[in-house]
Amino acid sequence: MDNLIDLKSDLERGVVLRCPGSHSGDGITDLMIIELSLAGKREYALMVVSGYKAGMIFVILPEESYCVDGGGGAISTDWLRKNWSKWGYVESPLEQVQVFRDFSGFCDEN
Repeated sequence: MDNLIDLKSDLERGVVLRCPGSHSGDGITDLMIIELSLAGKREYALMVVSGYKAGMIFVILPEESYCVDGGGGAISTDWLRKNWSKWGYVESPLEQVQVFRDFSGFCDEN
């Protein structure tokens, strides 16, 4: 687990962002980066994977958020940090967002 604010690499699909400070009962909202194929076009989104709204798309990210270097990432970490107040979970301060790359480790933290 890393903090989003300190992360050096880009984010792949399947990565979970743990966002504290939500209004849900446990005070945490987990968002997973997912890949969508809409009308034959690849897009990326954040999907809620915890609590009452689990399974719902939180936001479809704009094309400008996508990695352009071909390094295996889906979403640019720099872009997400710069645009957190518009596209991220704004109830959660950027400095407190944790990144889980290994889903088995994420489950152990719950």
